[in-house]
Amino acid sequence: MNGKSSSTATFLTAADWQIDDATEAWLDQDGHLARLGEHGLRTADEKWRSYRAAGAPRVAAA
Repeated sequence: MNGKSSSTATFLTAADWQIDDATEAWLDQDGHLARLGEHGLRTADEKWRSYRAAGAPRVAAA
């Protein structure tokens, strides 16, 4: 062994990120979908992806 963990984490770039079912349910339940509408959510998503694109990929669990 070389001292490293044998498991490997999956890294995602901002472009590869997809919303999970729990987050989508939270958006709907708390009224964010109704308040922002589809256009508002797309705008927020694009802003987040632009911000994260400059950063290093993160593990999928993050």
